[in-house]
Amino acid sequence: MKGIALLLLMGASLSAASAPVFACDNRDDRRLSYAWFGSHSVEWEVNHLNRMVGQVRWELGRYHASKSMWREFADIRQDVDRVNAKFKQSDYDRRELQREIERLRDRLHDVEVRLHVRTNDYYQWR
Repeated sequence: MKGIALLLLMGASLSAASAPVFACDNRDDRRLSYAWFGSHSVEWEVNHLNRMVGQVRWELGRYHASKSMWREFADIRQDVDRVNAKFKQSDYDRRELQREIERLRDRLHDVEVRLHVRTNDYYQWR
């Protein structure tokens, strides 16, 4: 009897690992994605890119950035807005979008480095 219960529990846990997960947010559209352990979805990466933009904006104000750095940040922000629009259309090449996100993340981190931000103030990209 314990063996049957154990097999049922194992079967249920294996089927739950690949079950669809609905990402719920305040928008009307809900995206269906599959959660696999050890991988990040494009939605996760876009979310973190947007959070990093907010962090760098805060750092620019805190560390009194020059106007040229604010202009560079504005250019990066326009690119991030373009990535967000492309992601919301749901008609994108996943690899291309991930490359663009990585490029923007590197540009934002470069701004952090040139600001001489304290190490513990850097945005932690996980």
